[in-house]
Amino acid sequence: MLDSVRVRLTLWYTAVLTLVLIVLALITYFIFWRSTLQRTDVSLSELSEAFLTTLDAETKDQSGPGSLKEAGQVAINEHRFRDHVFRDLR
Repeated sequence: MLDSVRVRLTLWYTAVLTLVLIVLALITYFIFWRSTLQRTDVSLSELSEAFLTTLDAETKDQSGPGSLKEAGQVAINEHRFRDHVFRDLR
């Protein structure tokens, strides 16, 4: 069966096409993975900056003993960022 040139060429082209498709799939996967990782990092950075801005504003409004804790509680309760909501888990 493998004596036929047609069969050997068919198997050869099938193997080459399989390798090309696997390489393309791996390249696509790594590009997607890297893009997702970068978007996640940017989103977390923006989220933390927005929360720190809210906490800073609340810290300036509070005074007295325990003001940082109280400012943190108010910042957690009031902070909104796009579709993220911070909640007090106590």
